[in-house]
Amino acid sequence: MAVVTSILDAVCERAREEGAARVVSIDLRIGEMRDIHASLLQKYFDFFARGTLAEGVEVTMEMVPLRFRCDVCGRRYDYDFDEGAPTCDEHPGASVTVVSGTELVIEKIGVM
Repeated sequence: MAVVTSILDAVCERAREEGAARVVSIDLRIGEMRDIHASLLQKYFDFFARGTLAEGVEVTMEMVPLRFRCDVCGRRYDYDFDEGAPTCDEHPGASVTVVSGTELVIEKIGVM
């Protein structure tokens, strides 16, 4: 809920700055690590947007996979939630760095 209200606040503020009468769509890019479910996201937006410039807004989201990079060889790979802790096939004991999957970005706001 906090994520949705933060996004709504930012979107409505930007729409007001631009002189928009209404926000009709929001395109989001969300990392897998955020654990945000598309089926619930629109419902929360429908509820929290009531009485705002974004009432009735259509929300779309692009999911970004959780991806790591081996700190030894630089190889990048997606995280497999079924396999547990991330490891590099070539360097199993090496540390890894998260390179994607934690994003929460407002890509586009459609206004009228």
